[in-house]
Amino acid sequence: MTFFMRKTLILFLAALLLLPVVQVRGEGENMSVDLPHVTGTFIQPNAFTTYSVKNWEKHFDYLLEAGIDTLIIQWIAETPQGKLLHIYYPTEHKFEKNPGYVSSSRFLPNLLEAARNKNMKVYIGLNIADEWWVHTCLLEEWNQLQARIGEELARDIWEKYKADYPDTLVGWYFPWEMFNGMLGQEEKAASFLNLYLHSLTELDPSMPLMLSPFIRSIGGSPETAEAEWRKVFEYTDFRPGDIFCCQDAVGAGHITIDQLDSYFASLKRAADTKEGLLFWANSECFNSNLTPADVTRFIRQMQIASPYVSGFVTFAYSHYYSPDYTHNDTYHSQYLDYIHGQP
Repeated sequence: MTFFMRKTLILFLAALLLLPVVQVRGEGENMSVDLPHVTGTFIQPNAFTTYSVKNWEKHFDYLLEAGIDTLIIQWIAETPQGKLLHIYYPTEHKFEKNPGYVSSSRFLPNLLEAARNKNMKVYIGLNIADEWWVHTCLLEEWNQLQARIGEELARDIWEKYKADYPDTLVGWYFPWEMFNGMLGQEEKAASFLNLYLHSLTELDPSMPLMLSPFIRSIGGSPETAEAEWRKVFEYTDFRPGDIFCCQDAVGAGHITIDQLDSYFASLKRAADTKEGLLFWANSECFNSNLTPADVTRFIRQMQIASPYVSGFVTFAYSHYYSPDYTHNDTYHSQYLDYIHGQP
């Protein structure tokens, strides 16, 4: 997931009618935007460890100008083999630590203070580890270990910050990225999800969980993806308001843009089998070589997904389009032209 690009925008009128009106704050004015557009962006915390409160406020001003009022922190701790390697907030919890342990303790406090000042909403991703890509959710002992650490992190963060930031800290993100082509392991995937869902429900049932799996054409047809996710949803204990926010995978190159409609139509049917589960799109604004996507392509992705979803976020406006991070206002300006209806 990552960076920038371009202009001229073609509006897909049939899709536009399905989108809700959202307020975009910029230049002292409120205006309605009735176009497919993102209201949230992911960030990877390691890229923003030096940001002060003022840096974050400037960043949030750019996001709000683009109609984005929600930030999703992809992870808050790196826990390879069940031990802390890097954590992004101050903690007194006695987590077991890896050699080379690092604490970027000002990341979350600075972000939350600025977010409260700017009326931004924050979802916090819990723990992540690279060995996920080796065995995914197939090892029960590993699943339980990582989920237990995730529960401890969530409780620690909730006790530290929820009372002071009740309208800022609004939800959690499940950072383990699942994907279609599950090879009959749908029940194990659901079991891993439930380990997090049960503890988070016990902690605070008002805070939804978002997950963002990705599509891959090598994992099977749209119909196969639908069947797999139907099974996952059958066995998971999602609550009303939890969010299935699928990566469209066009930026990463796992599918082509021409395949997007058929996959999202199938995933919409799967999501509809779980009562109360929201289906959003995570539209990717980067290219597979980790450069910013042409804005025209990014818009086209949202237009294609719009008949199927009730919300849009992106990986990642903060990394690829926001001028304070990229030191380039080209993509931000072109996206503003789009949401303001300027060709």
